[in-house]
Amino acid sequence: LRGGGGCGNGSALGGAGMILSICIPTYNRAADLRRCLASIVSQWREGVEVLVSDNGSRDETPAVVYEAMRTIPGLRYQRLIANKGQGYNVRSLVQFHATGEYCWILGDDDVAVPGAIARILDTAQNAPGMIQLYNVADIPQSDPLGSRGTPRLARVLKEQDYARFPHLWKPFGMSTYLAYATSIRALLPFFSNVVFPRATFHPWNDGLYNHLQSHWAHLLGAGTKGIVFRDRILVQAMIGRPACRDAETMQWVALDVTTGATLAAKGCTPGDQHAMRAVWALEYPPARITDLHLRCHREPGWPELERRLRALCAGEPA
Repeated sequence: LRGGGGCGNGSALGGAGMILSICIPTYNRAADLRRCLASIVSQWREGVEVLVSDNGSRDETPAVVYEAMRTIPGLRYQRLIANKGQGYNVRSLVQFHATGEYCWILGDDDVAVPGAIARILDTAQNAPGMIQLYNVADIPQSDPLGSRGTPRLARVLKEQDYARFPHLWKPFGMSTYLAYATSIRALLPFFSNVVFPRATFHPWNDGLYNHLQSHWAHLLGAGTKGIVFRDRILVQAMIGRPACRDAETMQWVALDVTTGATLAAKGCTPGDQHAMRAVWALEYPPARITDLHLRCHREPGWPELERRLRALCAGEPA
């Protein structure tokens, strides 16, 4: 990574004593990236490093990063010659360049809310070694960015229990987390609201976005000390992009099945397995599977996907 030292003494170039690595993968989103980096400037402090990996962007991304180097001490930048895929982009940042005890994979189109970094460092000090889970504000693209938006986890956790969801300094495991879930969307189809110990990182393969979900599954089953939840907004995330809306039904089911199979492969405890079956029963009741079959049965690969889906719903190996 190419480092910048245009601000301050450039002391955040990585190494011993680094607490948090903010890892930002990007591709052809110069305007979004400028907003993302600007949200970090006033929050930066010693013990934090900011890393940007550019997947061969053809827009103004390099200029945006070099501009940010003037205001973010020690910001480091990797520019790939060609687009190697999102998986490689993220993996290279965390696996090969990050030096912090914790990693925060921050989407290039997400905005860190004021106080986000201080919140992460405070949690790291008071709940060391834990996976940190925060809430996210979904901001529709038609709304002003400064609006609060809709907390994302509130839509995938039982509303009647949400206020009693385990809070800070009360570590809990996957079974507890899943017991509050009303949807397997709670298994993180989004990653900017999670901060994790770098030692727990599982390098997913290149390819589809489902590897990000699989990464969350690996984190949950990696034998970590537990999860700490803070019902605070960490980032504002823009929603409404075509890529989020236009995914075909089978693709989404395949992502869900991949996540479920990954969790099962991690050797979940009996309690985890029971909680997971309950979530699958809510997400894919028999009527929904029948409806999916009617819509997808002519698609290549559907019979095998349906078999795996039914196996997961029954608590059997997929």
